[in-house]
Amino acid sequence: MKKSTKLLVALSTALLVGGGVLLAQDADEVKPEWKVSGHLGTGLVANFDTPYLKWAGPDYGNRLRLNLNWSYGNIGVRSRVQFSGSSYNTTFTTKVDGTNATTKSTNGFIDPKLIYAFGYANLFDDKLEIQAGRLFTNDFGANNLGYGMYGDGVSAVVKPINGLSVGAKVYVSNSGEDTISPETFFYTNALYGVAYEQDLFSVAVGYGREASSGTGDSLISGITVSPIDQLSILWENDVFHLFGFEGKTQELLSNLVVDIAPIDPLTIDLGGTADIQFATDIAYSVWIEGFVSYDINDNFTCDIGGGYTFGNDAGEAGVDGGINENSWWIRPGVSYHINKNADIGLHYAYASGSGGYYLTSVTNTGNEVQLEFQWRF
Repeated sequence: MKKSTKLLVALSTALLVGGGVLLAQDADEVKPEWKVSGHLGTGLVANFDTPYLKWAGPDYGNRLRLNLNWSYGNIGVRSRVQFSGSSYNTTFTTKVDGTNATTKSTNGFIDPKLIYAFGYANLFDDKLEIQAGRLFTNDFGANNLGYGMYGDGVSAVVKPINGLSVGAKVYVSNSGEDTISPETFFYTNALYGVAYEQDLFSVAVGYGREASSGTGDSLISGITVSPIDQLSILWENDVFHLFGFEGKTQELLSNLVVDIAPIDPLTIDLGGTADIQFATDIAYSVWIEGFVSYDINDNFTCDIGGGYTFGNDAGEAGVDGGINENSWWIRPGVSYHINKNADIGLHYAYASGSGGYYLTSVTNTGNEVQLEFQWRF
């Protein structure tokens, strides 16, 4: 990244925060506020078919996330630092001569990253929000599909009426390019979008470009409908390489999740995900999943998840990897709630091949026992 672009982001952050301070000073009894929060996830996974023992939680691997937020009236700073790594692995193998051997690899709580750190100012009675710095949030579409439009840049979101947001996020290219694309007059790395939210539903549409990094472009959308308290329906779509970037295959990633809570201690989630690539021959991967949980009391919850997947895609060009087999998986278990912020979960998992995509944490073939600890603070 060019020094000039780094300086631009830094100056933009200082200007918007500094300008916001002047506005905030006019408010009566405004005091600065600090908030520290975070999440710790870890665990053990034992696979009896490979076999191996892995120090890593099934949901998050090994992850320590720290959030530090500061606010002063209508301005503030949000930041997140994350320490993460895959696992400490011990793989047990048998040599040709019949003797046992072990292979160990270490990769625990390492790889610290500054996920985001940006200043913001809410101006004109919250009708305009400006951000600058290392941005992360995606307000315009398929948030749960993991669309990766984040980085250093500036953002402006206008909220002309209650529930409506229209904005743009312009990012500095990591490759050093920071010029307007002459082909489309869009910034090489940018996200443009509109979102509307009410009590019963929300809808968002966004268009993003990562041309300078070779990723191409993406049209993202998300719809949430909650007609009653016991029912919520989420449908997200992401169309990659919409305008057919050279050497890129157009692709649709679609995700549908239905959340049902018929009675207070019972929750049912049903999900389906499809990854379709429009090459010479259409390649597809489909995941169908279900998850049921029941709160026995304030301390114990039992749950079971499972699903089925099929497809004809070997995964060479898949964004998240493709499926070229039929397989199924199941994961029953129980969780103990130490308090409202800490949980210990014990699950058994079996997958005949490729495992879950969205609702269930089964990614390895064979029989597994999964122990996980989570602490939210």
